[in-house]
Amino acid sequence: MDDHRRIMARNNFNMYYATSPAARLFPGIECPEINCVLFRLAGLASRHPGNVEFRLFLQEKEGEREQMKTLRQKDDYLHEVIKEAYLNGFRFLVFDENRFWYNEIIDYEILRKHIFQAQRDIGKRAKARESVQETRSNTVVVFTGMDGSYKQKYKKCRIP
Repeated sequence: MDDHRRIMARNNFNMYYATSPAARLFPGIECPEINCVLFRLAGLASRHPGNVEFRLFLQEKEGEREQMKTLRQKDDYLHEVIKEAYLNGFRFLVFDENRFWYNEIIDYEILRKHIFQAQRDIGKRAKARESVQETRSNTVVVFTGMDGSYKQKYKKCRIP
């Protein structure tokens, strides 16, 4: 922010602060609000409250998305999700890696791409969780009684 102000002032801060506040607006967002959904490389913003809330929102919608068969239905569905997200008060920001601030996503196609990827990731996570649970249950069945506890249970229960 300081660098931006310095550039805008051109070493004349008296004149800079004499201009209207609208002319001095900072072009980025340094501190996102709680309702903001942050898109950043490598999921670095995944624990931001807005991102957590948005994931829950998409997880609730997952059942509806799975029912869509044609590409047109899926496209219309994605449009409805975006519209509903705005109605729920979400604001979508992307991190500028060069300037170290966030910019609001105002281009619909870019927003659509990010939300599509978020939906895809939620589906992948759900499948991965199911796979881990299935592997755990199979492992428990395979290794049950290998420590000798299986035989001990039946020795105690035998009738003489």
